[in-house]
Amino acid sequence: MNTKKNAALMACGLMLAVCTACGESSGITIAEKDLPYGATLTRNDKDYAMGIQYDHRFIPEDCLHTVIDYYTAIQTQDVELFLSLQLPLYHDYQMNEVLGGEYTDEELVKNSYEAIKAFYGSDFIYSMIDITDGIAGTEYSTSANLLELLDDLAEDANQDKISDDIDAFYELTIDRYLTDVGSDVRSETDSALLEEKLFVFHYADDWYIIYN
Repeated sequence: MNTKKNAALMACGLMLAVCTACGESSGITIAEKDLPYGATLTRNDKDYAMGIQYDHRFIPEDCLHTVIDYYTAIQTQDVELFLSLQLPLYHDYQMNEVLGGEYTDEELVKNSYEAIKAFYGSDFIYSMIDITDGIAGTEYSTSANLLELLDDLAEDANQDKISDDIDAFYELTIDRYLTDVGSDVRSETDSALLEEKLFVFHYADDWYIIYN
């Protein structure tokens, strides 16, 4: 286990020890559901294309599937899967306004893969996706600003407000660990890309993802 993970677990242990001591001295028991993200960790290295670690109290199964599908699309350069996770209105904005219409969808996915390949030094797969933080809801500034942008895009396209039909929204912080193609490793490695932000939301019966 790497130094970062040891430090995180030690901090978690200290936090739990303090909480226990406070509870014992005051007669108050702190319920698991009231502990912050990361106090309980679940690791799944069997049911998905790559290992994943998360706090099960904060992140539902459908959200996990969406995250795994996104990273699977990148590592396999599966353009169809990648596009299935993009809200069309926002994807058009990203491609035409942010990227200036300079790339095709195929080039976008390939470039994402190639950038990580350049960092790793060769072809890669994800060995572990570690969701180190998860915030549910849209009251936080980054999420609220993103929702406002989606509503503005909908208004410009003469569509109903998107926020009215979003019934689940998660801001995730993710560490990505890399390994060789064909490797059986499904845990942390020495090669990692840290603290990527993903926004995952349920809108009109489908799950979508917005990446950095």
